[in-house]
Amino acid sequence: MFSYGRCGDFESMGGVLELMRDHEQAIDTTIYNMMLVSYGMAHKYFETSLTLQRMLDAGIAPSIKTMNALTNACPSLLALITMKNTAFIPCSDSLLDEIVNHFSSIEELSIVERVLELGLPPESTVWVGTTWTLNLHNMAMGTAYLMLMLWLKELAFRLKNVSAPDQVGLITGWGKHSELQGDCLVKAMAVAKLSLMQSPFKADRYNKGRLVARGHIIRGWLLSRSQAISEQSQDHRISIVT
Repeated sequence: MFSYGRCGDFESMGGVLELMRDHEQAIDTTIYNMMLVSYGMAHKYFETSLTLQRMLDAGIAPSIKTMNALTNACPSLLALITMKNTAFIPCSDSLLDEIVNHFSSIEELSIVERVLELGLPPESTVWVGTTWTLNLHNMAMGTAYLMLMLWLKELAFRLKNVSAPDQVGLITGWGKHSELQGDCLVKAMAVAKLSLMQSPFKADRYNKGRLVARGHIIRGWLLSRSQAISEQSQDHRISIVT
């Protein structure tokens, strides 16, 4: 089925899927991810969105690979990430509102919206104890970028209502392959965007794949940035009215 899909023979891919159903074989997360990858590679956004919805309707939880299949289908998202002067502090009610002007394709934007609706993967976040963490391991570049933005937004929300943890950590996914190749694209992206946002995150002295900061410092940074952007938006609205 996957071979047909990767070759763009979606009629045959669908035929194999029907045979699986006829023989009562389970259509699980892996099968849906294969279809999402296949449709995404061909930039068939309607079919991609429809397949995701059928997956959710069947009660099958999406995985990080599901999100990777969706974000890899969106070249405009990857182009946005590579823009050196582009990074967002997600302070508005919708992160989508902040990135919408950077997309030329409504179809791609709809896929990004679906990824944002899925939210942060529970297995990648820790919100209890003395250290709150986001783990970007196994995420594609587009997925890692969107999850980083969502995580910062969630951090800002939580830190308004509860005491700050001792430490906030970001695991960038540096692993054995990065050791061999000498780089880690997800880490480079995270470091570049956080640096552009003038964040207080610093490399952990004991783990080069981890960025850390004190919880109370992160709270001050996020809330001050949120306030600054809110004031800029208000000034902009006043100038328009004037």
